[in-house]
Amino acid sequence: MNDLPIGPEYLPVLLPVLGALALPWLGRIAAPASLAFAVLTLLATLALPFAVPQGGPLRPDALAMVLAPVIGLVGMVAAWNVNEIPVGRLGPGLFQLVLAATLAAVLAADPFVSWGALSVAVLAGGTLLDDAQLLLPGVAALLLALFGSLLMLGGAPLGVALALLLAGYGAIMLLALRQPAGGREAALVAGALPVAALGTLLRLRGIAAFAAAAAPSPVLPLMLLGLLILLAASWVLLRRRDADFLVWSGIAQAGIVLAGFGIGGQAATAMALLHLAIATLARLAVAAARDSRLLLVSAILALGLLPPFGLFVTALRLLGLALGESPWFAAPFAAGLLALVWSALQLLPLPPRPPRAAAPHWTAALPGWLCLALAMLLGLALPEPARALLWQAASLP
Repeated sequence: MNDLPIGPEYLPVLLPVLGALALPWLGRIAAPASLAFAVLTLLATLALPFAVPQGGPLRPDALAMVLAPVIGLVGMVAAWNVNEIPVGRLGPGLFQLVLAATLAAVLAADPFVSWGALSVAVLAGGTLLDDAQLLLPGVAALLLALFGSLLMLGGAPLGVALALLLAGYGAIMLLALRQPAGGREAALVAGALPVAALGTLLRLRGIAAFAAAAAPSPVLPLMLLGLLILLAASWVLLRRRDADFLVWSGIAQAGIVLAGFGIGGQAATAMALLHLAIATLARLAVAAARDSRLLLVSAILALGLLPPFGLFVTALRLLGLALGESPWFAAPFAAGLLALVWSALQLLPLPPRPPRAAAPHWTAALPGWLCLALAMLLGLALPEPARALLWQAASLP
């Protein structure tokens, strides 16, 4: 009798699934219970390095150990303000379902399991936000990604398969990042879905490299797409003073990550993964800023690649690696980085906010400060165990 092996690596997915089933029936305590489930899920992701793989559809490899805690932290920060009740009776359950699906996507041992998990995340996220602009294009993007995966594993021309995969998963990433700051649901979708989509693309890069054999390297399309996204987002921020800085800077950061994946090599991949983690933390800080102007300004400086925050370090490292690997690529890459820095400086000083009838409790901004502290620590003083895990994740095929 062959039972499905269930090990500790399943806890980060099972806990929010349990929350998704239970929370719709908890009434007024659904919001604090959602926070409790999110905290337990974060702790389960942090325990992944101690899990012994049991086989099955999920695997706690080094890449999952890097990305899953980032998604877990997104869930905890998004659920922090328990006085904000999600919309409708199904809101708390859908919130947990998005968290479970994005974690399943980064833990998946198979590209089709990852695709299925992302499909659930897109559908649940679009329903949670009541956003047809995420649901309808998201379904089309999922179909493109599925077709690309089938072509790649079926021996079709690699270039066509890669184009479909980049179009599909890249569109999911961009659709999630267009969610503005404010609201726990938007913070979850805009934080967790891009991490899951980029992690899936990184895994598929390894599959494509193996399948390519003597064909051209699959990293070049990643490099070009990343550069295009970075330059387009930076151009919008420079030309439109009314552009949402959180949205477009997040898109620019995703372009930097894709470009880092495209540069190739262990060092560039490790820096791109670190950049992804720190950028997600900085975006969370903006979402948690509330009425804390100091926190908001600090988060803007972090997203603008300014010191002392970690994105300054990772962006410089990636630029140096680009100079050594592809000098033709380094010049426009540097231009995009400088444009992002300048657009952040143009926002300061911030205009005064209108007074509110009741200021949020001082604890509302605590997750934001935690995220900013981590964004500084990870860039300037990355602990040695985390550094070793990051490099191990970057070396995975």
